[in-house]
Amino acid sequence: MAQKWLVNQNLWEDIDNIKLLGESSLQADFDEKNDIKAPVSPEEFLKNNVIESGLSDRDFLIMREIFRCESEFEQYWPDGTVKVSEGNIGIAQINYLAHHEEYEELGLDPYNEFDNLEYATILYKREGIIPWAEWSGHCFLPKIKDL
Repeated sequence: MAQKWLVNQNLWEDIDNIKLLGESSLQADFDEKNDIKAPVSPEEFLKNNVIESGLSDRDFLIMREIFRCESEFEQYWPDGTVKVSEGNIGIAQINYLAHHEEYEELGLDPYNEFDNLEYATILYKREGIIPWAEWSGHCFLPKIKDL
């Protein structure tokens, strides 16, 4: 029995260390009893966040197309580093200079894939496609016109 406890203790220590390191890929959903369910994918997180923000399924589809164009809907490069391109960070390619004050004020970290998507939802709800249209509109506008 002590060995099982030791394994569980090590597991929780590992989970705490992962949280401290900001590893977002282990974010999980909780059911009504606060039992951990399966980890949530970034796409599932975005869909839930869009709906919780009062936006529509259509908005989710638009945002998904934007982020496919911006980053192939990927937070990380193949080597495991966060995608940063010309100061734009992560899945949603959030521009650091334009938005760092607000996302820091909100306690969000654009290097965390879920925070990146949460801030992108806030930005989209406030400004629509405008923040992304200049740079990747040529890619996503034809794809969303019939949504």
